[in-house]
Amino acid sequence: MTRDNVTLGDDVNAPHFLEIEIAPNWTITEIIKYILNINYLPKISGGYATWSVAIEEPIAVLTQKKT
Repeated sequence: MTRDNVTLGDDVNAPHFLEIEIAPNWTITEIIKYILNINYLPKISGGYATWSVAIEEPIAVLTQKKT
């Protein structure tokens, strides 16, 4: 998987390519939960962000809300 940079400081780690292994029976929800648990997506200052998930076509939207 890969993701866009969100700040100039985030460019330091670019490209953000990461390979993970998933079980063949995992649902898209389980895959997204796994990605969130490994902290692959950066925390956005101010607390609001939107990420789209795509496998050739958009399949999900993740949002980060201020807590």
